[in-house]
Amino acid sequence: MTTDQGFVQSIDVGRGGLVTVHVLLTDGSVAVYVISDLDADPERFNERLSKLALLRDAMNRAEPVEIDHDTGPAGEEIERAERITRDALGFPVAANAVVGLVGGLLMHSQVGVTPGADSHSYAEVVLLGTNGQQGSCKLDLQFPERPTVIAQLGMLQAAYAAGTIVRVLLTTDDNGQDWILEVAEGGDIVESGGKGDTTTVSGFIESLSLIPLTPPAAGNLASAGFTTAPEFTGPGGTVDPGPFSPSALTLLVAEGSLTYKLIKTGLQESLRMQATITPVNDRQDVGQEPGEQPSSVAPPATAPGNGASSAGAAPPDTTGEATGKAFLCSSAKLLAPLASASRPVWIRINREMLDRGPDGDDCVAGVPTSDLTPATLRDLGIPYTAIWCAMGCFNHGVYRFQITTPAGARLKLDDRLLCLYPTGEAGIQCGYACVEGDHEVCVEIEDWTCTANFAFDAYRIR
Repeated sequence: MTTDQGFVQSIDVGRGGLVTVHVLLTDGSVAVYVISDLDADPERFNERLSKLALLRDAMNRAEPVEIDHDTGPAGEEIERAERITRDALGFPVAANAVVGLVGGLLMHSQVGVTPGADSHSYAEVVLLGTNGQQGSCKLDLQFPERPTVIAQLGMLQAAYAAGTIVRVLLTTDDNGQDWILEVAEGGDIVESGGKGDTTTVSGFIESLSLIPLTPPAAGNLASAGFTTAPEFTGPGGTVDPGPFSPSALTLLVAEGSLTYKLIKTGLQESLRMQATITPVNDRQDVGQEPGEQPSSVAPPATAPGNGASSAGAAPPDTTGEATGKAFLCSSAKLLAPLASASRPVWIRINREMLDRGPDGDDCVAGVPTSDLTPATLRDLGIPYTAIWCAMGCFNHGVYRFQITTPAGARLKLDDRLLCLYPTGEAGIQCGYACVEGDHEVCVEIEDWTCTANFAFDAYRIR
């Protein structure tokens, strides 16, 4: 009797109940074994079916088998079949959750069988945790629940491509290697690590550099210098007039992710950006026992160029206290140079003539009395010519200027008279101009009174 180990490649069931099994052996050769007379000899019927079921499950789950065989009339007859390993399906005694960025993915494909053990293909994942530590863990690609493994690998690949933050549940084997049990992405609990400290900031990218990871084949992290700016609070890119102190932050993203590409574009085009960030700090990881070191740790990362350790970071604020801190960037959004691509940003507006009107004459009609007080044309309701002027900053494009007034009006752009066209609705006219940069827009309204209605709007159409 001879004993061989290998992987089941195929199982054929032919006429007369003859089962043929093709096995890839450890030396690379393919051997053929048989289970004869599957539908005969009722006394050994259950034995033959059990062998067939065991070999079928081993083939479906890509697990190695050990076969004792002897030469018979139909070929190498299988006397005994044993699955060499059986992955543990029970929940591990100790598990540790780590939240961070996927810095790289390596796929290892290998086939190796030794008595009592086998080598599985696996994916190696490089993580930069929110505790500022870099480490690697593995995902067993031949775990019995194959659909779950495929879904977990897909989530990790998507997180790596998009630069989003994930949470993985790890267990450590006897050799000190961390293996992934669970993968989660999306939602506040993932991005904040369960601490609720994810925040959104706005500002500009000042610099971009790479941080090589270990192993090098896993890719790199990108470190982006970010200067905060006030948040927009109104249409057209207006901000709150309160005081604001910019903060210099360091954002860490995975090179090659969509977030990295947006940050790179923001640096090249000097565009304003809005980013969702999570502080890199030295807090205890989710699921970690007090005083326990997190798994797969490396020295805390210090972002290059800021001269400050990443430990102890706090969510950014407007007082400058977060300057120099490092954050994991999970999403980014680019904005137009002037925040609103369709509307200008008005830098200065002069509407004195609309609100107060010109001073009236010293003499007014009527009989003088002891309580006569001077009045303006606006107070007397006498029509006059009013002017509304504003200095605006425009993105390049064709703009439509829309005027709502019951009286006649003239539209000027930098003292150049623009043609006004009816819109089909009474009291509303519009004009067009191709502009870019700083320009002064003035509207002259004839026969204006305080009871009249005036509205002006400017927006880009192309």
